[in-house]
Amino acid sequence: MAPALTRAEATIRGLGVDLPDNLEAIIGQLVYPWTLSDVSAEHPDRLVGAWKATRGRDADDRAWLVLLTAFRDEFSAPSQELTLALRDAFMNPMRTRIEVDRQLGSRAFHVGLHLQRSDPASVAGLALLRRGVELQRSSISRDRDAKPGTKRHAHGQIATASVHLARRAPASEAPLLLDLALISSLIAELHGDTTDEHFGYQAEIYARQFEVTRDLRLLELAEGALRGIDTGPARSTRAELHAARASAVAESGDLAGALQLLLEAEQQYTDALDAVGSDLYGYVLAKRGRARLLFYRWAVDWMGRRDGANLERALDDWLHPAAEPHRHGYEVARALIDRARLYRGRGEHERAASDSSLAVDLLGDVADPSARRALVAGRLADELRSAQVARDVVRLRSLLADVVALPADVQLPAAEVANVVRTLSRLRVPDWLVLAGPVLERLEADVDHPALSRVARGRVAGHAADVARLLDDSVDGLRRSLALYGVAIAEGVPSSARTLDRAARVAFRLAELLDASPLEGSAVPSEESLGLWLDCLAWSEAAIVRMDTTTSESGLDREQSVERAAFAARAVFDRTGDELYLRDGAPVGAPPSPDDVAGVWLALGAADRAPMSERVARLQEVAEAASSLLDVRALNLGGQRRMGPRGVWSLHDRHRLGEQVLVLKRTSVEAARAEFRATVEFADWLRVHAPDAGWRVPEPVGVAVAGGDGTYVMRRSAGRTIGDLLIDWREGRSSDPTAKFESATLLLAAFQAAVHPRSTTASDFEARLRRAAQSLRLPDSVVSPVAGLLAAYTGTSVAKKDAHPGNWIWGHEDQLILIDIESSVSLPVGMELVTLLDDLPLLPLTSDGWVERDRLLRSYTDALRSYGVPVSGNVDRRTYEVMAVYASAIALGRLARRDAGTSSRAVTASFAQRTHHRQMLRWLSEFGTSDVAEAARGWLP
Repeated sequence: MAPALTRAEATIRGLGVDLPDNLEAIIGQLVYPWTLSDVSAEHPDRLVGAWKATRGRDADDRAWLVLLTAFRDEFSAPSQELTLALRDAFMNPMRTRIEVDRQLGSRAFHVGLHLQRSDPASVAGLALLRRGVELQRSSISRDRDAKPGTKRHAHGQIATASVHLARRAPASEAPLLLDLALISSLIAELHGDTTDEHFGYQAEIYARQFEVTRDLRLLELAEGALRGIDTGPARSTRAELHAARASAVAESGDLAGALQLLLEAEQQYTDALDAVGSDLYGYVLAKRGRARLLFYRWAVDWMGRRDGANLERALDDWLHPAAEPHRHGYEVARALIDRARLYRGRGEHERAASDSSLAVDLLGDVADPSARRALVAGRLADELRSAQVARDVVRLRSLLADVVALPADVQLPAAEVANVVRTLSRLRVPDWLVLAGPVLERLEADVDHPALSRVARGRVAGHAADVARLLDDSVDGLRRSLALYGVAIAEGVPSSARTLDRAARVAFRLAELLDASPLEGSAVPSEESLGLWLDCLAWSEAAIVRMDTTTSESGLDREQSVERAAFAARAVFDRTGDELYLRDGAPVGAPPSPDDVAGVWLALGAADRAPMSERVARLQEVAEAASSLLDVRALNLGGQRRMGPRGVWSLHDRHRLGEQVLVLKRTSVEAARAEFRATVEFADWLRVHAPDAGWRVPEPVGVAVAGGDGTYVMRRSAGRTIGDLLIDWREGRSSDPTAKFESATLLLAAFQAAVHPRSTTASDFEARLRRAAQSLRLPDSVVSPVAGLLAAYTGTSVAKKDAHPGNWIWGHEDQLILIDIESSVSLPVGMELVTLLDDLPLLPLTSDGWVERDRLLRSYTDALRSYGVPVSGNVDRRTYEVMAVYASAIALGRLARRDAGTSSRAVTASFAQRTHHRQMLRWLSEFGTSDVAEAARGWLP
């Protein structure tokens, strides 16, 4: 080869590019009929001939890189002979050099992009992208006569390459690359680039610039760029925009709104993973992992605990080999330390040790001996106090960042940290909420530090509770604070009057909020507020005692504590009827008569002891007495209130608080009597056919008729719905409820064998599907495929149960209680099983998950047959798939019409349902039988 080709080959290999083994042969074909030795400025005529010979020829881009590099070198030092040779060939020397640069820049771009997509950390790929940007910028700036297509092509490549370079660039270089990318993108668009890929990259540029500037207008521009685009990269960028907006919303103090956006971002990242190629898969995984980690950091349950499942999912993403080039090692290490702490709390020490070891590898040698840790904490406490006295906000913000970054084994100076947060709050520092969130999380972690004594643990919990109280005054924030105060009071014996008073205030406020906004969507009324009023009363009284017996605490309002205790006592009496809680000093107003609520329970006790011949009449009297309370006490009884006077309320047992509940369900007279009869009949049926199954139904008390309505009164054990238990499990707060759902599967079969609907009218599937399509803004054409599949089913029909997980109670004696007994219509066998198992994400949408569904379906149909129900037709996986498409379509339509509210539990449950049903449709569209898959695709967003 000519020396120029030899030098060019060495240059390209030096960048790390693997060249073809037959490189000489390929280049020889490109310059034919000229030879490799002709690529030399020593023979100008031959060099020009070889250059002209390459026109229109195709070959491996890597070979082009070598040849074009050689041409560039030879044309870059023009001589008189070369200039004459070019002119003799009717070629302009300057334009020839521009064209060589343009072609070389374009080839470098394509090879670099291919290498970078195959391996985001590819040194050769990044080097070639940089080279491509330099050459394209140089060529287009010199070409005064460039046509629009040429400009569009060049600037489009500059923009795309700059985006990829910015993804891997240090923080100091990325803004300049993004600025270049945006300018080039806008120029390319000006010259006609309106492809989906162009706007996808443009949206990413805006999103990345937002990370630097925090200018919300950039997010709006990004969202506008993506409008109407549904490619895999566009889905990924749209998810990034949601995550970016979540961080901005969190900075404004709206953590609830931020959490909702993070959930949406996570779902969109998941959607994107199904559509992106291998080049973006790891990038999207890493981004989804970060969204999941943020959700873990920010979201807490009512006891102040985080969602351990989100931490697990975040690490699943980050520890995937494809995500490694796109993640930050220090973030992964911190997440591993968090998980190690959780593992230790569960006694899984080997797994904790493994996570800790990996975290050390990612962080480097950061372990300090015990004395060093104490020095670090002491020095930090001094610096915090000094900056607080000086009101040095900049320094305080910096120190709080240092606090969060401290290794997990360093105990924080909790009192100083909490005081700093209070100071920032009083000074109204704009971003104090964002600063305080991670600090609270770290204080919560320190509550469980193994080196703390019991009293010290109580003190740390008290400081954490103070921060939580300042941070969030929502229901979930108050629950978080209250859980920490509970630890402080239990462990910090004797508790201070200040801690007791603050805990009572939080309990009072939370009880007020819960009473003002009862939960919707479940037939089981909330029983939490009663416990809160009891706590408020106890802590207020204890605080008053401490105020009266010590002079070391000042600044507390004793009179306010007395008034709070009196109000709490009144609230407890309202809910229990227990005269113990009537006292002097109750709030002004006519106190309730002790004969109403208390009288109902006394009458019920008398009915229980009455002879059987009198018991029915006595129970009816109880129903009448309880029903009469609804006219004057509905707002104080708790439970669900629907439109108008109808709804569901509860009365609690004054003698055994939390163990028995009277449920009052006001509806039409016909419906109340029908449910009474159905409950009696089904209870009798269970005693005969399943006496040892541990299944129960509410005990019917009676039906009271008043004002044209009927109030069905029943008694049952207190408990929680299996839907609530499932959500708790998903949040790491409860054990696996699958066995409870399996028991519900068998009880559903028993119900459908015993109960016959008042009408044999089948559900109007097509009408319900059409309404769902309208709610989801889908065309009517999506209705017929699903309705047709359902119409083709000719098997057995059974009673409709409304079997969603909110209608099954797990009682305190480990008994499964079925509620809403009466049935008015029939459904195909299996339809209600789908509602039970797949209204919430109980089973995974995997091969193993479907094997479990198959097993439960067989168990269900076998139980029906054992009770004498002639199950006809093919009730198999395909049947389940058809019914699952229908159930998911109906559920998504219902969720689109319903506001989830602001309760974290309601938002989480609603999001879990929406996500699960979308994933169900997506799974069926890909893996379901052909006609089911086609029907499911129409309902995908």
